[in-house]
Amino acid sequence: MFSPNTINVRPSLTISLLLSILFASLCTILHIANIPPLWLLPMVGAMALHWLYAIGQHGLLLWPNSVTNVKLTLDSNGEVVCKIRYKRGNWVPVSLDGDSLVTAPLTILSASPAIDQSTKPGIDSQESWLKILFGNLYKFRRQLIILTRDNCDQDTYRRLRVLLRMAPMSSTTS
Repeated sequence: MFSPNTINVRPSLTISLLLSILFASLCTILHIANIPPLWLLPMVGAMALHWLYAIGQHGLLLWPNSVTNVKLTLDSNGEVVCKIRYKRGNWVPVSLDGDSLVTAPLTILSASPAIDQSTKPGIDSQESWLKILFGNLYKFRRQLIILTRDNCDQDTYRRLRVLLRMAPMSSTTS
């Protein structure tokens, strides 16, 4: 019925342009709102830093936590099982949230870490320091994956959209 679908994500000029337009319009709104310069400059500076991060994360794929591959399979119940691969090379199982946007020109996948209740991370695990500092807040980390026709293969992108629209999402256990 369905073979595993792996999407190789490439840098995207479209995503970079969309994020630039978004941040430029937000800075323009702040400027038009007649905010005092003492508050305006730090706000615009923070937005500029976040713009650099967002462009590197989603548009140009520069940062180590940029998603370079998305692998979708179906489990025995017919639910979508997803793994993402970061630029640093590790594959992480994630569960797709219900607020993912799937349209023809743009797909935004909202993914949360898949938490396996049977295995608890030990001291040597990558997330143990986060659990020690913040308790269970590590469950709430989300990863946005922005896909368009120009940053992945068009046929694979079409199959991904069909799969996400037709198959039920796996239930998250938290």
